[in-house]
Amino acid sequence: MTGTAQRLRAAVSLIVLAVAVAACATSPTPPAPTGSVTAPAVSAGSAQPDDHDHDHDGVGPTQPPSTGDLAAAHNAGQAFVTAWARPDLPASDWHATVAPLAVPAYANKLSTVDPSRVPATRVTGPAVTVSATASAVLLDVPTDAGTVRVSVVLQDRRWLVDDLAINRSAAPR
Repeated sequence: MTGTAQRLRAAVSLIVLAVAVAACATSPTPPAPTGSVTAPAVSAGSAQPDDHDHDHDGVGPTQPPSTGDLAAAHNAGQAFVTAWARPDLPASDWHATVAPLAVPAYANKLSTVDPSRVPATRVTGPAVTVSATASAVLLDVPTDAGTVRVSVVLQDRRWLVDDLAINRSAAPR
């Protein structure tokens, strides 16, 4: 196995783990996507556990979001994936577009991404809720390169992305 393949395999494992941790809702959630996940230069890991305002100890807000909040979370996730799926942009423009849509720690990690390595070029359908609490929503957003699983959290009264992973096995044929 080449060094690149080993790094990609390690990145896939870390991304799947990060998605599971980012979805820290107290109710059971479906497993993280299987199949190929973006290359390390595209996926930027998960945000720190305490940089968003949902509870990790199971005592906090476990009720589902209101209809308006869920719609806002969907809009935030879809807007982020739409901005992320722009491999044609120069890195500085790409980062300036995605950073305001992400929690600060994740935006910082995204600054290391080479957008030309982002496999998707467009969103192909609406976001679908995988799981939701009052302050965290896990969405699947279909793209031309597969389904992007995006974690959206409520931080400072705004819905922001704190992680993503791509399931290329779900790509349109």
